[in-house]
Amino acid sequence: DQRMPGISGTEFLSKAKDMHPATVRILLSGNTDLGAVTEAFNQGAIYKFLTKPWNDEELRMQIRDAFRVYKSRAVAREQQGPS
Repeated sequence: DQRMPGISGTEFLSKAKDMHPATVRILLSGNTDLGAVTEAFNQGAIYKFLTKPWNDEELRMQIRDAFRVYKSRAVAREQQGPS
């Protein structure tokens, strides 16, 4: 969620990106602070943003898509070899 005690969702996911850059991060929130969300997208901190209430089937579809993206990125990393 965007509104968490002590840290925003976008800040949390930015830290998650720094610690685990290969993850595909999705933010679910009822708070639509478009400035913060846009900044998080631009920085690559989040892959998708869904607002509450979300449609369960849409959420499942977005999660499936996130797994596909993760897998394609993993294949690309493997093809690049060690850095």
